[in-house]
Amino acid sequence: MMSECQKYISGEFLTVFRERCMEILGAPGAWSLDVSGQDPNVAQFRYPAASTKSLPYVAPQLVLELRTHGQFKNSFVMLDTPPGAI
Repeated sequence: MMSECQKYISGEFLTVFRERCMEILGAPGAWSLDVSGQDPNVAQFRYPAASTKSLPYVAPQLVLELRTHGQFKNSFVMLDTPPGAI
């Protein structure tokens, strides 16, 4: 199932997302949309900066962590987990 999810992310999902971005932002150049080179479940959308100031602590990007439902099973810490239990 995970490989099918990754195929969807790199295929249909990015295609539809990229087309919508082009409708709104125009051709890629100031923006980009790619699958992360480190994690095939992550799509990275880098958008044009809204400010001309250099703000190194604010990256003009959106990171979408897309996974199958089963992949989230062990990814979250429950709020009622006692400190130091992890």
